[in-house]
Amino acid sequence: MSVFEQMLRTWLGSVALSLVALAPPAFAGESLIGELTNLQALRGPEYVEAREALLARDGIREVLANLQGEIEGCHLELLRQALLYRKERPEKAELLSKWWGQKVIVVPHGHITPGSVHSDPSYHAVIGIHFGAEAFPIVAENLRHVWAARGFPCSVMRASAIQAIMTLRDPRTPRVLLSVAADTQEAAAMRVHAIAALANCLRGLPAKRQKSPSRFIQLVAPRLAPEELSEYRADRLFPALEVAGEERRRVVEILAGLLEREESPHVRAASAFALQHAEDPRVIQALAKALAADHSPWVRAWCAAVLNTIGTDDAVAALAKAGQMERHGEVLDVIKGKKLPLEPSRGIPGHSIFEPQTRRHPGMDSLSRPPVPGRSTSR
Repeated sequence: MSVFEQMLRTWLGSVALSLVALAPPAFAGESLIGELTNLQALRGPEYVEAREALLARDGIREVLANLQGEIEGCHLELLRQALLYRKERPEKAELLSKWWGQKVIVVPHGHITPGSVHSDPSYHAVIGIHFGAEAFPIVAENLRHVWAARGFPCSVMRASAIQAIMTLRDPRTPRVLLSVAADTQEAAAMRVHAIAALANCLRGLPAKRQKSPSRFIQLVAPRLAPEELSEYRADRLFPALEVAGEERRRVVEILAGLLEREESPHVRAASAFALQHAEDPRVIQALAKALAADHSPWVRAWCAAVLNTIGTDDAVAALAKAGQMERHGEVLDVIKGKKLPLEPSRGIPGHSIFEPQTRRHPGMDSLSRPPVPGRSTSR
């Protein structure tokens, strides 16, 4: 090799090293999508630590913005939107992550159960009034990642996040709720909350105009948020939320699968409760099978209650067949349409499946609630 060739090779090598130094940062493009995928698997403090490290990188805002339309998958795109929101509007994002009162209301149901503990009820209303639809990615991130630690008070906070998600009426709501309901690593109580919300999605939520804040909201909001929230908007109109087509079939299929295979009787009972709004012939088969074979009287009772609500010839036949085999007196009362079992979020295995008080819990009213005016029942 001549001296000229050696000099040329050395020069070309230096040019290559310079081009490498000028290359985009390692987190650009496809590599960032991989990091977001890894981040999506984290929960609680581990997630927050990894998220903050990612957001601290130079140029991350531009890269997140440039990925719009490039990410496949609802949850990964929601995570991208949440991170971009946190980078562009950090103060608002911080407010959405710490709006929690110190007061916890315990409703006297006779037993302390997952359904009897609620956070301050102003949270979802304040989000709807002040932020509206823009809050959805952050609230979904809080539900699925930031507050996804077991135990109290995280369970209370996440239950209110589900309320806020339902208030915002975002079309992605069913997919976010399914990610919690179908996750076997989640606590049963939180999965029941998500399934109860899915029941309302299947029933259909009409358009809603956000009312002016009540006196209660006006009094409690300053304790929950700084002075930026002093001006409320009272004219927000949230669109109707209707789950239809392929997404509806997917929700029904997953709920029917939970009823058949889930270990927790709370989750199985909640799935039966939600299937009352499914309007799918295959649902009757799933309910009839569980009514005949499930080992939990509580689950069998909810299957019977929903079959009574459906009321078709196949449903009546399944009830008649189960009535001949059933030996549990309380379940027989439900099969005959005499009573309703406890709402899934309030039942305690081994106790009576009926309401301990004479006044029924408002959540039970959905079984007999009339159709939404103007809404077709056909699919």
